[in-house]
Amino acid sequence: MLVQSCSEAFPFLCYKHNLVLVQKKLSWEQALEACGNISPKHRLLSLEPSDLNNVLNHVQQASTSKVWVGLRFLGGSWFWSDGGAVSLSLPECPQSGLHCGALVVDRSSGSDLIEPSDCSQSLSVLCYGEP
Repeated sequence: MLVQSCSEAFPFLCYKHNLVLVQKKLSWEQALEACGNISPKHRLLSLEPSDLNNVLNHVQQASTSKVWVGLRFLGGSWFWSDGGAVSLSLPECPQSGLHCGALVVDRSSGSDLIEPSDCSQSLSVLCYGEP
């Protein structure tokens, strides 16, 4: 059995509270699967507007400028992958090919917190685990 120091950093996963930042760059579909592979209680993060600033504090170590969250546009509407209602302000009809939601990590450009993105784009992933 290999013994590791608790202070040793591993670049693949970063645990902070119930959030898991997966540094590996994945498409949205791969991200959905990766969260479920952490444990049966993990899924892509669903957000309320009041959660956004707190979550941003936990993703500053992301290896990409955006991270996948559980937001998807299908059948003419946005939904969270866990089935929750979307209460964020998003475009009613995103541009062609931009049907997955990503949380913007670096807001210095003044961009929105959540941005419609190409689902095949390779980004870091933000998962949430039920306690």
